[in-house]
Amino acid sequence: MSDYCGGCRYDVKAKTGEGACPFNRLYWGFLERNHKRLRDNVRLAMPYRTLENFGEERRKALLAEAEACRTMLGAVPID
Repeated sequence: MSDYCGGCRYDVKAKTGEGACPFNRLYWGFLERNHKRLRDNVRLAMPYRTLENFGEERRKALLAEAEACRTMLGAVPID
């Protein structure tokens, strides 16, 4: 893996919050939105275990931040 984020102003380890990397927000938001469809995929077992450990409130915050990021980038809001 390469370090393309070395000089970036975002914190690559932060999943939510002010300095969180937008890619992290979008990744975790995608997994949360598509939980029913992707949960049984063996290759996604580890990320879904991590997501389940976040807790309900953190998952809701993460989903809200991901949606805000998507709309900021010009995507149509998801209901």
